[in-house]
Amino acid sequence: MTASRLRWARPALLPVGLLVVLVAGSLAAQQRQVPPQRPLDVLGLALLVLAVAAVAVRGHRPRAAFAVTVGIVAGYLVLDYAYGPVFLAVSVTAFAFAGAVGTRGVLAGVGGAAAAWLLAELPSVVSTNRWESLLPLAAGFAGWLVVPVWLSAVRARSRAAATARAETRRREQGEQRLELAREVHDVVAHNLTVIGVQAGAALTVLDRDPEHARECLTAVVRTNRQALSELRATIDLLRTGSGTGDPETSPDVGRLVAEAELGGTRVGFRTTGRRPVVPPGTERAVYRIVAVYRIVQESLTNTMRHAPGASAVVEIRYDAGCVRVRVSDDGPGPGARPEGRGILGMRERAAAVGGTLVVGGADSGGMRVAADLPVPGAVS
Repeated sequence: MTASRLRWARPALLPVGLLVVLVAGSLAAQQRQVPPQRPLDVLGLALLVLAVAAVAVRGHRPRAAFAVTVGIVAGYLVLDYAYGPVFLAVSVTAFAFAGAVGTRGVLAGVGGAAAAWLLAELPSVVSTNRWESLLPLAAGFAGWLVVPVWLSAVRARSRAAATARAETRRREQGEQRLELAREVHDVVAHNLTVIGVQAGAALTVLDRDPEHARECLTAVVRTNRQALSELRATIDLLRTGSGTGDPETSPDVGRLVAEAELGGTRVGFRTTGRRPVVPPGTERAVYRIVAVYRIVQESLTNTMRHAPGASAVVEIRYDAGCVRVRVSDDGPGPGARPEGRGILGMRERAAAVGGTLVVGGADSGGMRVAADLPVPGAVS
């Protein structure tokens, strides 16, 4: 049999197999039940076939399938056929029904099925005075329904857990994409700005100061190499999740200052306070160090891009349990500069390590970036 035929035949396997079990089980049950029950005839066989037909459509119509099988079984009992495995049809549709309607719907459905069974069986019990048979029959009936309902609840919990895991993966992937976009933006935007400024400075002084022009072009080559190195480091960090949190090997803010000055931006740089020692393995230590570097980088990039020729001041202050970064310039104020993705990226970086970042006007009339980044677990 080909694969396509197997695919078409697979949905029919359960109904056909179930019909065989119901017929064979009912024939066997009528031989051993006392008092003798009504033998399986054409009508009884038709009821079993209808029950199996309802089972076949349970995937598309779980509510209707469950209601039909409950009604058929009730009619089967009213007509005094042998019990046998007829309840199995109800169990199969109950499983699908429970998955479609939830806990409250299942309780209502099972209660309705129990009431239908009781109404169908009670006349026979009263007429034959077989009250002692109600308890085992009720236990058996409950088993036929409770087990599939319980299995359906287990399946629902499993699906909910799988959905939660998938949502977590999607959220993590989204955060990774955002982080990658932020890193690439900062690396590319800054270095292209520096290259543009340095190349422009080289063209300006090429005739009257060839030596300075050579320095600028050398810096362009160095910046290009540094940009490629930073991109590789960024991709490796995001791919492996590993990096160094040692301040001595962290990105060099002094290099950013030197690049800006070579391009014509006067930068004052100072650090105050004692650098906190972060115990090895402290969570997000590397991201906090990178955040300091990127905030200074983006701030100087904005100065070079939107306030050429302006002066800037970079201050990094180490307080107890907190790193404070301040970058200001004397160029146009925030209202004269577009707030693009770079400023948004700085805010996201600060928030990612539990800090804050505020962009506003400087006392000099220009722009000021102020970031406060906590350092949990730091030792002064």
